[in-house]
This record gives sequence, structure tokens and C-alpha cells, in this order.
Amino acid sequence: MSSVQARHLTLGVRLLFFTLAVLVLRHELAGVDHSDLLAGFRSYGPFQIAAALGLTAASFLTLGSLELLTLRHIGGCSAHAVRRRTAISTAYVAHAFSQSAGFAILTGAIIRLRTYVRYGVDAVSVARLSAFVTLTMTLGLLAITGIALLTGDAMFVAHRGMRAGSAGAVLILPPLAYLAWSVLGRQSGIGRGPWRIPRPSPGLAGSQLALSALDWLITGLVLFVLLPARFVAPYSTFLAAYMLAQAVGFVSQIPGGVGVFDATLLAFLAPFAGIGSLAASLVIYRIIYYLLPLCAAIVVFGFGEWRSRTPAPAAGAPNA
Repeated sequence: MSSVQARHLTLGVRLLFFTLAVLVLRHELAGVDHSDLLAGFRSYGPFQIAAALGLTAASFLTLGSLELLTLRHIGGCSAHAVRRRTAISTAYVAHAFSQSAGFAILTGAIIRLRTYVRYGVDAVSVARLSAFVTLTMTLGLLAITGIALLTGDAMFVAHRGMRAGSAGAVLILPPLAYLAWSVLGRQSGIGRGPWRIPRPSPGLAGSQLALSALDWLITGLVLFVLLPARFVAPYSTFLAAYMLAQAVGFVSQIPGGVGVFDATLLAFLAPFAGIGSLAASLVIYRIIYYLLPLCAAIVVFGFGEWRSRTPAPAAGAPNA
């Protein structure tokens, strides 16, 4: 298959997912009263908004910690010259852009390259870093989704025609295989030449998965604190639905899982709260976790570009 055919196939799959999501959303929201939706928006107090904003900040700090860990592992010798503050801010901008624009590996690599090249990190190392971060986040997504289905109250999943235990066992296999590779692997890495990725130590692999899983749990809490007061299901049920919706949104490759994530979550959680209030929660969630970080990331990235292009003052010139 040529690269052009592959791009057309990818675009076709994304359009298919988006079309199906729109149809499901239309069905789920058909009976929503606009007054219920407005009431849902007005029901938020300052504590809920502050908690969601604080959890959003915690999520991006967790991603920054994962960036530092990965940078030291596969970024090469030059990566140690990257300052901690720089790595954390770069991770923030990369994730804020990629989760809204899609193509996480490519988007993240472009953002990272603009920053890390100034510290001597080559383009191949940046590409490896972006791919490894995306892999780690995917493994964390699979791990938390699998555990939620295996241990949580996932009876609603069975009612939807799925076997929660079997699905959870399948999803948790890749993270376990990654940990097993770090412990039992005989080779020092995979790949060749500059694209070779060294095998992580058990401690490093465990830390990567722990940070990734923690981030997914925090993002789930962002939406959970925004749910309406009438929501009656326990957190374990919500987590299983949330992670499944995130997994479906990830597979769709639609930026932010727009439509796909929302339709899946509404389909699972509709029995536990009114559709109107749930829809309001999803809108506020997208504003707090996607829109606001993206706007701030644009400012941070623009300021960084301006600083990088501002000529340094000449030697002996007086400071302003």
C-alpha cells in the first residue's frame, strides 16, 4: 500500500468514526430539553470549577514528569542539557496542541524539535522521544481501562453486550508484556542505528506506566467532579465508561475524540443521570481540559518563539 493510499484510508476511517458519532449523538440528544442544558451550566459552583482547574494543572504536571523521564532515557547525551523547566513547559505545549490537533506523534515531535534542537538534541532523538511518549500513554490507557473493567462495577458494560472481564484481560496484556520485556528481555533494545530504542530497566518501565496511568486517572477526575449532582453511579462505574470512551476516541484518531468520546460516554452513562446535565458536563470539561490549556499553550509557544528570535544584547551593552 502506497503512502497516498494509506493517508486516504486513514482519512476514510476517521470520517466513518465521526459520522457514526454524530448519528449517535443526535439520537442521544434528541429528547434533551434546552432548559435542562442551561440549568446544567448554571449549576456549577466555584468549588467544582476550581477543582477541575487544579486537576487539569496536575495532569499536565504529570505529563511533564513523564517527559523528563523519557527524555533522560532515549534523548541521547545532549538531552541532559535540557533544563527541567524547559522540558515540563515543552511537554505542556506538545500535549495541549496534539490532543486538540490530532496526530500526537507528529504534532508532538514538531513542538519538541523547535525547543530541544537549541540544546543539541537531534531530530531523530526527538522523533524517538515523541513516539515513546505516545506509546507510554497508550499503554497507560490500556492498563487503566483493563483494570477498570476487571475490578470495577462494570455491569452496565455487560448490559451493552460486552463481556467486561474478557475485554479487561485482553486490554491489560500489552502493558504487562512491556513490563515483562523490561525484566526478562535478552536484548539491550529494539531497532537499529539511530532509531534504536534501549530496553528500559524494570524501575523505569514501572515509573513510565505509573505516570501514564496516573495521568489518565486525573483526567477522569476532571470530568467526575463536573458531573451533575443527580449522577448516582459509583466512581468505578464512571471510570470504566470514561476509559472505554477514551479508548474509542483514541482509535478514531479524531482530534480530542470530538463526537466519538462524547457519544460513547453518553451511551454508557445515560441511565445514571439526565442527558441534558451530562451534555453540559462534557461541554465544561472540554473547555477546562482542552480549550483553556490550548489557549495558554499558544501564548507559551508564541512567547518562546519570540524569545528565541530576539537577538542577545551586545557584549558590554548596558542592561535595561
